[in-house]
Amino acid sequence: LVGRLGFDISEKRIRRAGLDYWPYVPLHRHESWERYLETARPERVWLFSAHGGPLYHEVEFGPNDALVFGSETK
Repeated sequence: LVGRLGFDISEKRIRRAGLDYWPYVPLHRHESWERYLETARPERVWLFSAHGGPLYHEVEFGPNDALVFGSETK
């Protein structure tokens, strides 16, 4: 997770959202995009959009790829 979050990730909120797998998620927080790139060093970065292509099921993702999801309203 990068930067200031627009949602609450407290245990109560996560359980309420039905994310049963949350205890198994290796969570990492980064204060900025630049800091993320410095520490994670992804091989490829995939930026997701409702208006872009290719579609997620048309791509072969690699183990060191980063999947980037942004604000749904911007």
